[in-house]
Amino acid sequence: MIDVNAEFKFFPWENDKQPDFVNEDGFEWYIDKDMTKYAREKDERNGNPGLKNVACFFVKKDEMVTRVLIDHKQRILHEDTALDGMATKIDILKFALQ
Repeated sequence: MIDVNAEFKFFPWENDKQPDFVNEDGFEWYIDKDMTKYAREKDERNGNPGLKNVACFFVKKDEMVTRVLIDHKQRILHEDTALDGMATKIDILKFALQ
């Protein structure tokens, strides 16, 4: 049975996950598996291709949290603090690359 009063934990560090990478400035990088999968998959609604060789990360330092989309050369393609902002940008990139 699901406890509806339980605290919802969205971010990886809230679930005691260790960062995938910590850079020299102390920023903690956690792979966002769901958003990375969404970015790489073909959009079945309209046939837009998936974005190849990209990954999405949550980046955290102290209380600051952002999402970053990077390519295989570790270039930042987009950064957003809004939860839905990254999905919107991915949709735009998929549309532009069709």
